[in-house]
Amino acid sequence: MTEKINKWVTGKGILIPAALLAAVFTISLVAFLFAGNQEAKRVLFFPDDMTRKVRGESRYLPVYGTDVENIELLVRELLLGPEYLLYDRAVPRDTKLNTLIFDKGKLYLDFSIDIAVSDDSGSVHFEDAINLIKKTVTFNFKNVRTVNITVDGQNPGSAYYSGRADK
Repeated sequence: MTEKINKWVTGKGILIPAALLAAVFTISLVAFLFAGNQEAKRVLFFPDDMTRKVRGESRYLPVYGTDVENIELLVRELLLGPEYLLYDRAVPRDTKLNTLIFDKGKLYLDFSIDIAVSDDSGSVHFEDAINLIKKTVTFNFKNVRTVNITVDGQNPGSAYYSGRADK
């Protein structure tokens, strides 16, 4: 029995399992390198904490199948805030993205009311936040021609619509 094991380990018997292992490793390596791990360099814009000038912060974000998924990831990264400690947030901390629609170069973003009304003392003014969002999206996605932003379904600055006609 030990002779068979010695022959298998030292002889030609090891060649076939080693070749199979090498083939599986090679296929796995090729699949890893060419599938699903693509990243794109994106630039997110934030105000400088000291000068209030707009500064770009580079991040590598995963690339998904559609523009909608990639734009949504970018906007959600912007909502998280800067990585660099000397930059301020572009939007108040509690702001949420409610809806994102992208169609024929037009992007529609709807945010929670927190973007306009916040107790966050370090956040930028509402108009500046809107401009930073637009700048970040249009800089990174050249196929976005217009960005329309609403707050809880309402156009900023327009009269509140409750959904019923007052008589």
